[in-house]
Amino acid sequence: MGIPKEKKSFDAFYFPYANSYIVYEVMRENGAYCVVAAKSQGRVFFRFIDAPFQQDWFIDEHNVVHSEWGRIREHIGAKIQITAQVTSYEMYRDIIFGNNRKHEMIPYRKFAIVESAKYQNIPRTIQNVFLNSKLDADFIKDTIIRSMSDEDISVDLDFYRSQIKE
Repeated sequence: MGIPKEKKSFDAFYFPYANSYIVYEVMRENGAYCVVAAKSQGRVFFRFIDAPFQQDWFIDEHNVVHSEWGRIREHIGAKIQITAQVTSYEMYRDIIFGNNRKHEMIPYRKFAIVESAKYQNIPRTIQNVFLNSKLDADFIKDTIIRSMSDEDISVDLDFYRSQIKE
């Protein structure tokens, strides 16, 4: 995430308090969902929420952030699907990048951004872009193409093109 090696770890840098959260809203063709990163018992975990982000899930009317997951769960409501804690970065990446052929991954398939079991080079390339490494466009394209499988998967490139353009 662009934290210099001499600085704190990802966990310590982004989650210094019990009520520290990172919430990503991911837009897909059939609606948005959220990914919540938080810290519990000294370890970062992720949860996927099958609904667009709403600030009042995490912050009360006095602008105080809820420190307990139970309170957040109450505010989200029982009708919205929330996954169990994902405690490993490998499983998180498998969910996001669609490496979901295993039986235990079936509930997470709807949260995949792309479907590829060979995604390992994509996060490294993205990190290099954010760290301003000098990469040419051909290298980035080749990395992504090599990471895709030969399966016939339909990807709406116009959607991603508009995201990158912005």
